[in-house]
Amino acid sequence: MLAVGHAAYARKDWPAAMKAFQQSAEAGSAEGAWELSLMHAHGKTGVVDKEEARKWLKIAAEGGAVKAQMFLAQMSTFGRGGYEKDESVAFEYLTRAADQGNAHATHQLGVRYLYAVGVEQDLDKAIEHFDKAIELGSADAVKDREIAQKKKKMSFTRGIKKQISGLPMIGRSKSKRNTVESSLRIKAASAPLKSPSSSRQTSRQSTPAQSPVASPTSQPAFEEEEAVPSPTAGAKRPAPA
Repeated sequence: MLAVGHAAYARKDWPAAMKAFQQSAEAGSAEGAWELSLMHAHGKTGVVDKEEARKWLKIAAEGGAVKAQMFLAQMSTFGRGGYEKDESVAFEYLTRAADQGNAHATHQLGVRYLYAVGVEQDLDKAIEHFDKAIELGSADAVKDREIAQKKKKMSFTRGIKKQISGLPMIGRSKSKRNTVESSLRIKAASAPLKSPSSSRQTSRQSTPAQSPVASPTSQPAFEEEEAVPSPTAGAKRPAPA
């Protein structure tokens, strides 16, 4: 019925499109529920019905429609479209979309771990998500990974300096103290961070290759866009960024 709905929408036969999407959604299609939500949101029934739009959007997201999950995450991030601003909800739906191999969702989870938005800062998890997003095709994750690496290196360096500042004087010999400091610095230098390429190479050698799916952001949020995307037919249908 989805194909029937798309065909009807393409020829601007709103009643036929609505009927097809309704039947598809009621039969359990998450994508049908997503399209039905957009029809209600844009008033293709003759009137804008936000309640019905939100109802079917939630059903679509819960049913596994990635576009609906990303859209709900965006609305919860910005507190738009009648949704309260709630990073925990945004994080939940980003995680669901990322679990289905969505590159943008995976990147955004990394951004949240990098900047401690809705979660505690965890640079290791940030880098892990950026690596996966890069493998899935996200160019935006590359620069954010570099930022996470720099932050991790700075944190490691501060830890070394703290150890050095806490060293007791070994007798009155400055040379002995310098020897200990030098040893600590050598230890730090011997543990470089992995580059994206080496990380991917190691992954390819140790595990079977996985099929890939998808701006560096200075802020942990989706880019601003229209509150409700317009539904279109087939491959031309837009999706939340």
